[in-house]
Amino acid sequence: MVPIGTITDIPHSHFHRIQSVQAYLLIFPALTLRSVFCINLLGVRVFGELEFWFSSIKVVTLIGLILMGIIIDLGGNPKHDRLGFRYWDHPYGPMGTYLNGQVHNYHLSIFLGFWATLTNALFAYIGTELIGVTVGEAQAPRKNIPIAIRRTFFRILVFYIGSVFVISLIVPSTDNVRYSRR
Repeated sequence: MVPIGTITDIPHSHFHRIQSVQAYLLIFPALTLRSVFCINLLGVRVFGELEFWFSSIKVVTLIGLILMGIIIDLGGNPKHDRLGFRYWDHPYGPMGTYLNGQVHNYHLSIFLGFWATLTNALFAYIGTELIGVTVGEAQAPRKNIPIAIRRTFFRILVFYIGSVFVISLIVPSTDNVRYSRR
């Protein structure tokens, strides 16, 4: 195993010589860790400013991806085919069967599919409880905390629920490309 310092000290002019995927898998995480470490050394003001800009980039990207998904659904794809709710019908629907071959019960397999998705999706909502933690530090908490809760609800609705809805419109639940190795 190569030390991280050795990998990140490779000059930029030598990147075109690296041919193997394994080298990229070592270099870019090491560069990312090094940049995160350096950002944390810069101080609270710089960290806050960088967090603001990176979060803004994330929000703009998510809005762009949701809009792109809607455009693809409405016929803005290479085939100019309007998808609509085609992938919500059986057998492609969002409540597809999961482990149907093992449990041999159609309704139980739908429930297991929903449950497996729900337990994975709950990790996206981690952090919403921080509103309750900040009550003690907020100015005028009786006024500002309800506003923060409403904004958080709106953001969850748009970014999480909206993006999952758009994905369910353009990708069938039976698509095996997601699971294949190339």
